[in-house]
Amino acid sequence: PLHIVEAGCAGGHFLAVLAKSHLLNETARAVTSVSLSCFEADPKMAPAAQKLLGQVQSMSKGWLQARVVRSLFTGVGLQPASVDLVS
Repeated sequence: PLHIVEAGCAGGHFLAVLAKSHLLNETARAVTSVSLSCFEADPKMAPAAQKLLGQVQSMSKGWLQARVVRSLFTGVGLQPASVDLVS
Protein backbone atom coordinates (compact mmCIF):
# COMPACT_ATOMS: atom_id res chain seq x y z
CA PRO A 1 0.00 0.00 0.00
CA LEU A 2 0.92 3.62 -0.55
CA HIS A 3 1.06 5.59 2.73
CA ILE A 4 0.79 9.38 2.77
CA VAL A 5 1.18 11.38 5.99
CA GLU A 6 0.38 15.04 6.52
CA ALA A 7 1.69 16.71 9.67
CA GLY A 8 -0.61 19.54 10.68
CA CYS A 9 -3.40 18.75 8.26
CA ALA A 10 -5.86 21.38 9.61
CA GLY A 11 -9.24 20.49 8.10
CA GLY A 12 -7.85 17.77 5.84
CA HIS A 13 -8.32 19.71 2.60
CA PHE A 14 -4.94 18.89 1.03
CA LEU A 15 -5.32 15.16 1.65
CA ALA A 16 -8.93 15.24 0.41
CA VAL A 17 -7.94 16.96 -2.85
CA LEU A 18 -5.03 14.57 -3.26
CA ALA A 19 -7.27 11.56 -2.68
CA LYS A 20 -9.77 12.80 -5.25
CA SER A 21 -7.09 13.48 -7.84
CA HIS A 22 -6.76 11.39 -10.95
CA LEU A 23 -3.08 10.76 -10.19
CA LEU A 24 -3.79 9.13 -6.84
CA ASN A 25 -6.65 7.12 -8.33
CA GLU A 26 -4.29 5.73 -10.97
CA THR A 27 -1.64 5.01 -8.33
CA ALA A 28 -4.21 3.22 -6.18
CA ARG A 29 -5.02 0.86 -9.02
CA ALA A 30 -1.34 -0.04 -9.25
CA VAL A 31 -0.76 -0.53 -5.52
CA THR A 32 -4.28 -1.72 -4.60
CA SER A 33 -4.62 0.53 -1.57
CA VAL A 34 -3.77 3.95 -0.22
CA SER A 35 -3.50 4.96 3.42
CA LEU A 36 -3.78 8.61 4.46
CA SER A 37 -2.73 9.68 7.96
CA CYS A 38 -3.59 13.19 9.10
CA PHE A 39 -1.89 14.48 12.24
CA GLU A 40 -3.81 17.40 13.73
CA ALA A 41 -3.49 18.45 17.38
CA ASP A 42 -5.93 21.39 17.23
CA PRO A 43 -9.16 20.19 18.87
CA LYS A 44 -11.18 22.56 16.66
CA MET A 45 -9.66 21.37 13.37
CA ALA A 46 -9.36 17.60 13.94
CA PRO A 47 -13.15 16.92 13.81
CA ALA A 48 -13.41 18.79 10.50
CA ALA A 49 -10.56 16.70 9.09
CA GLN A 50 -12.19 13.50 10.36
CA LYS A 51 -15.48 14.41 8.70
CA LEU A 52 -13.96 15.39 5.35
CA LEU A 53 -11.58 12.44 5.11
CA GLY A 54 -14.37 10.10 6.19
CA GLN A 55 -16.47 11.33 3.27
CA VAL A 56 -13.59 10.86 0.84
CA GLN A 57 -12.94 7.36 2.21
CA SER A 58 -16.60 6.46 1.74
CA MET A 59 -16.45 7.56 -1.90
CA SER A 60 -13.29 5.53 -2.58
CA LYS A 61 -15.01 2.15 -2.92
CA GLY A 62 -12.54 0.53 -0.56
CA TRP A 63 -9.15 1.46 -2.00
CA LEU A 64 -8.56 4.32 0.47
CA GLN A 65 -8.15 4.23 4.24
CA ALA A 66 -7.97 7.56 6.07
CA ARG A 67 -7.31 8.31 9.72
CA VAL A 68 -6.93 11.42 11.81
CA VAL A 69 -4.44 11.29 14.67
CA ARG A 70 -5.26 13.97 17.22
CA SER A 71 -1.71 14.84 18.20
CA LEU A 72 1.40 16.53 16.93
CA PHE A 73 3.38 14.54 14.40
CA THR A 74 6.21 12.65 16.08
CA GLY A 75 6.53 9.60 13.87
CA VAL A 76 5.69 7.33 16.80
CA GLY A 77 3.55 4.43 15.67
CA LEU A 78 4.70 4.55 12.06
CA GLN A 79 6.69 1.57 10.89
CA PRO A 80 10.19 2.33 9.54
CA ALA A 81 10.19 2.91 5.78
CA SER A 82 6.39 2.71 5.68
CA VAL A 83 5.68 6.28 4.59
CA ASP A 84 5.88 7.20 0.92
CA LEU A 85 5.09 10.92 1.15
CA VAL A 86 5.10 13.38 4.06
CA SER A 87 3.69 16.85 3.64
